[in-house]
Amino acid sequence: MISEFSSRGPNTIVPEILKPDLLAPEETIMASWTGVMPSAMIDNDFISVEYNFISGTSVSCAVVVGIATLMRNIHPDWSPAAIRSTMMTTATSLDHNNRPIYNSNFQQPGT
Repeated sequence: MISEFSSRGPNTIVPEILKPDLLAPEETIMASWTGVMPSAMIDNDFISVEYNFISGTSVSCAVVVGIATLMRNIHPDWSPAAIRSTMMTTATSLDHNNRPIYNSNFQQPGT
């Protein structure tokens, strides 16, 4: 489901600009975590972990960058625009279980 606080299109000033181009998982992402920064404090003891769950729309950037990096390694001659175009034209509005990804604002399938 796409969170209600995620950006939505079209652009309010220029409606012909449909943004965002792509949506990626954005809430409660498991990601690597630096040992320098504690992830929790229990009984005045800082706990450090190698992985942590992070929330917020900006964490989806890592997912998209990972996909773009893999594509760049396979096709080193492709431009950033070609990589973006490929991600956009191969995207789907279905989740990993082949069910529609819902828009939490309207409780309707995304388009």
